[in-house]
Amino acid sequence: MIAPFMVYLYLDLNYWQYTKNVRIAYHPDEKTIEINFPEKSYLIKEGDIKNIETISSGGRVRFGYSIYSLMNGDSFILTDRMPGTWAIQEYFKKIPFQWTEKRFPVIKYGSFVESKLM
Repeated sequence: MIAPFMVYLYLDLNYWQYTKNVRIAYHPDEKTIEINFPEKSYLIKEGDIKNIETISSGGRVRFGYSIYSLMNGDSFILTDRMPGTWAIQEYFKKIPFQWTEKRFPVIKYGSFVESKLM
């Protein structure tokens, strides 16, 4: 009976480290999105996102995260616990998208690939 709660708590804590202190701002006049991470900021416009790969558990209690690969070689992770991430695909319609279902979509430490220059 306690096992499902423990899995939920583990995934929630795992996602929290990728969600805390991240801010997304939409600028409709310029048609850009500003994503601020504690260590780096991105100003994304049409054509900057190469592809999005989403890994999700599906089901009623859904956990998922997306890996955004940029044209400049950078990539970052946004979880579904972050408000407004769903709108990125609505904002920029022609982004190649891949969806994968995993039973326990844990974000492994070191999955965050920031910049090849760093």
